[in-house]
Amino acid sequence: MKLQLLKNSLLAGASVLLVQPAFAGSLAEPIVETAVVAPQAAAVTDWSGAYAGGTLGGVSGSSLFCEDGYDDTCEGNPSDRDLPMPAPEGTIFGLTAGYNWQRGNLVYGVEADISKASAEGGAESTIDYGCGIGECRTDILAAATLRGRVGYATGQWLPYATAGVGALEVEVGFPEFDPATMNTARVTTPVAGLGVEYMMNSGLSLKAEALYFFESEELVEAANDPCGDPCGATAIDATIVRFGVNYHF
Repeated sequence: MKLQLLKNSLLAGASVLLVQPAFAGSLAEPIVETAVVAPQAAAVTDWSGAYAGGTLGGVSGSSLFCEDGYDDTCEGNPSDRDLPMPAPEGTIFGLTAGYNWQRGNLVYGVEADISKASAEGGAESTIDYGCGIGECRTDILAAATLRGRVGYATGQWLPYATAGVGALEVEVGFPEFDPATMNTARVTTPVAGLGVEYMMNSGLSLKAEALYFFESEELVEAANDPCGDPCGATAIDATIVRFGVNYHF
């Protein structure tokens, strides 16, 4: 009897050993998870430090000829008189210098520029205002600005906004009627704009920029008193669109 029990136990053990390989093949394969690698952010260009360069572009503007004491035409023209509106247009080129500070992607700084312009604008007499035998003339001769800049660096690009104070050198008068009436003066006005700059590996950057010189309420009088009362151009504004190259020290 004991021999039979021992025999049965041995047979049962052998059966277990024979069955195990069959189950082994059906075990689930271990899952190896692949590590997720976060994408690398583009390196931020270092814009900090001083820079200087040059610009070239176009300038356009507008103005309004008026006479002091004539229906307040020089004081906003409330009577809505039909007045000559010379609109100067031409080219502009100049020099720029500035300094940037940087914190992470934030870039901020100060920039100054001075430019020479060649922009002429003439308008003929109207039913309410005479320009003599020729045109009323407003020319833009030069421009300068002192501005703050703030931008956000991304890769090699720097889009930015800018604002500050600007000055326009203008010449106004009635040149066909009398060349001696042409008078040169400077008007000061707020200026603001937008731009984008791209840094090249050589330390040079390229930029595109648009600046708006807000309308000035100053009256730039024609010379030699051609009207009896002070007369000339007011409501002078200008827009500059230009391209530039800067070297970063």
